[in-house]
Amino acid sequence: MYFFAGITKIFAAGWTTGQVLALSLSSRWATGVGLWAATRAPAVLPRAFSLLTILYELLAPWLLFVPWARRYAIVVGLCLHVGIQGMFGVGWLGAHFILALLALYPDPATLRGVVERVTAAWSRVSARRA
Repeated sequence: MYFFAGITKIFAAGWTTGQVLALSLSSRWATGVGLWAATRAPAVLPRAFSLLTILYELLAPWLLFVPWARRYAIVVGLCLHVGIQGMFGVGWLGAHFILALLALYPDPATLRGVVERVTAAWSRVSARRA
C-alpha cells in the first residue's frame, strides 16, 4: 500500500509542491492541532513533509524487510501516522497503520522472545491444572 500511495502522490498535482498538505491542514478534515499548525508553520514545511512522506512511502515497503533498517522504518512510520492522526480527523485509520507496523513487522528476536515467554507461561498454567 505504501509504495503505490507514493507513486500516486508523485503524479498527483500539488503533492510534490506541498499544496495538497497545506490545503488539507486548512480543510474540514483538519483537527485543532492541524489548524494550529496551518496558521503557524512556515510555508516550506508542508512541502518538506510532503516530500518526506513520498520518500517514506516509496522506501518503507523495502526497508521493512531489511533487518538493520526495519527498526528505523517502523519508528519513522509510527511518527508519520501519529502526526497524521493528530492533525487530521481520519477516525481509526492512523491507529490501524500503527498497529500494522507493530504487529506485522516485529524484530524476529523480539518476536521469538515473546513467543517463548507466552509458551512458558502457558506450560506453567497447564501444569497447575493437571
